[in-house]
Amino acid sequence: MGHTTKLLIAVGLGGLAAVFNAISISQSTKPVQFTTVTKDIRAGDKFSTEVLDSIPVPTQFSESLKKSAIPFEDMAVLSGRTATRDLIKGELVLWVDAPVRGAQYDLQAGESVIVVDMSRAPVASIAVGESVSFRISADNESEPLEWVGPFRVVSVGAKRMLGERSEQAREIGIAVSEGGTVEANKLQSFVDRQTRGTNEKFQIRVHSGV
Repeated sequence: MGHTTKLLIAVGLGGLAAVFNAISISQSTKPVQFTTVTKDIRAGDKFSTEVLDSIPVPTQFSESLKKSAIPFEDMAVLSGRTATRDLIKGELVLWVDAPVRGAQYDLQAGESVIVVDMSRAPVASIAVGESVSFRISADNESEPLEWVGPFRVVSVGAKRMLGERSEQAREIGIAVSEGGTVEANKLQSFVDRQTRGTNEKFQIRVHSGV
């Protein structure tokens, strides 16, 4: 192999290294998406996916911002929760705007939480760790009810420790895949309708306990 050929190969490899380095830098500086609201929200209003959107934040600010603002990939924790202050359209949603208290959710990789209003549910007692199914209408209250689930319960009211139980919990947290399964999407649609105050009837079935 001649000197010129070796030089061309070296230059070529150097060029590839530069390309891969540029790609790596580009990925590391890609803006991080945080959660914002698409309209004004009043304290006491409930969050739903319909009023949430993403806004890009430069990566150099994202790590420190994650301590106070909610990344868009975690926006599902807001579903069904009540805003604690007024928010203006386009404003970042902070963790304190819908406080999460107590122990961390028992979530597996790729899971997030949907919070379901249980104030109208015909069930008296649910424990963290149990599996539940919901009999709901899929898209609107005029459609026939169908069973969706089972889903794993990760919170009952403010309780999040495995086995903790509440006799009259007003809300429960349900673990769902962030990939958006068909059944999880049906449940999310139902929760969004709850948030709009449709007062639809539903049933809940509790499976094996912890």
